Amino acid sequence: NSYGTAMQVAELVLAPKEKKSDNALVFADSDLVKKLVGRYVTSRGGILNLSWNNGKLVNRQAGQTTGGTEWKLAPKENNKYQLNEGPFLQFETSSSTDSVARIIFENPNGFTEYFRQPLIILKKEEAPAYAGTYYNEQTEAAYTVIVKDGELILQHGKFADAKLSAIAPDQFSCPNWWMNNLKFMRDKKGVIAGFEVNAGRVLHLFYGKTK
Repeated sequence: NSYGTAMQVAELVLAPKEKKSDNALVFADSDLVKKLVGRYVTSRGGILNLSWNNGKLVNRQAGQTTGGTEWKLAPKENNKYQLNEGPFLQFETSSSTDSVARIIFENPNGFTEYFRQPLIILKKEEAPAYAGTYYNEQTEAAYTVIVKDGELILQHGKFADAKLSAIAPDQFSCPNWWMNNLKFMRDKKGVIAGFEVNAGRVLHLFYGKTK
């Protein structure tokens, strides 16, 4: 656990910072914070469900209807906000709806972008377009997508069938941890040409549609 060891060393070497109490911080007003209410998705399948509850902005897990983690935003310089005395973020507001269209988190390795995406339901007539066999030469593996009872099912000879759940247009989550986010790619004619896997340390692993 190199990360954990590094943090232990940092605690020994660096002097602890004095934390400010909530009373000492100035938080963004509710009119601004309410603009963040909505559902957001990343290209790698991360999801934020932000709702307004009893005068508070809360982040809830998928399917969670009560509770959640409260979000408090303290304004900082350069249009940045600090979330709960932790990470920094920025957001962009849509000129047409006056709601937040994109949230950008800063992290040690760069940035993570969340785009506003209302919950979608795959229509039965849309499902057959995704059906087929998909192959990747690097892994020498083939996966098949079938339609069963109007839902997309991912199949592989070594694993149990896995249901694909739509989280954004052409983007699906999968219960298999090694490929838990699939993004289907279309050609210039709009026909499904394959999908890419974005899961954990794997990025843009492409499986081309063979039939």
